[in-house]
Amino acid sequence: MNNAIYHYSKHRLLDIKAGGYDHSLYFWNVMDSMACNYKEAIEKCLPEELGLCKNGYPFYVVASNLLMALWYKNQQWMELAYPAGEKFLCQKKGLWEKAIVAYLMALSKNDIEKATEALGDVCKYSTRLDRPKIYKCFCTEAHGLYQIARYILSEDDFNRIEMPANDNFCKGLISWQSKHNYPEKGEMIVHYPEKLEVMNHIFDLPLPRCILMGSGGRKTIDTERMKKNLIAEFAGVDS
Repeated sequence: MNNAIYHYSKHRLLDIKAGGYDHSLYFWNVMDSMACNYKEAIEKCLPEELGLCKNGYPFYVVASNLLMALWYKNQQWMELAYPAGEKFLCQKKGLWEKAIVAYLMALSKNDIEKATEALGDVCKYSTRLDRPKIYKCFCTEAHGLYQIARYILSEDDFNRIEMPANDNFCKGLISWQSKHNYPEKGEMIVHYPEKLEVMNHIFDLPLPRCILMGSGGRKTIDTERMKKNLIAEFAGVDS
């Protein structure tokens, strides 16, 4: 299962698309990727040098900024991200989105009880969303959020977070990851035949680093430059 999540995540993140948003566009993909401890996804999709998100779907912006402030241990960013999270929780937003925001806010305060409650809510409300059934059976976001806490909290605090009892949270996956020292890179579950060998090389490439274009609060992902850099990486030349 760990390798299946890794394969799916790598496939999605190498398919560079524009969405009219800044790096907040990647938030959902990052959650999926972190379910298999693929931390390169955070550092390439939400790189520190881009700063906080400003242009995107409100939930993505709020959650991405909380995550970036936590991941890069930037208190100045948190002073902006946390109040935005509080405001978000007071608005008429989806319960699933609120649960994710509440979880990240709880991590920032080392509030293990609230984090445990919010993580359970992420699983609970995930089943009510109108999306592919696989997400109803297996809540990748909850697994991703759980693993993010492992990087952010002390070992003692992380171990105090209770894994959700919900059916769509796979404790067996967590057990496997723990026994294998939480591998940060999985293996592709499909190996292409000789005629398509180029695909194997493509999937071995590192993730492209997110680049923005534009100015002010309307920056968007520069897909053309990212694709150019990916092609250069494949060709083994400097971009």
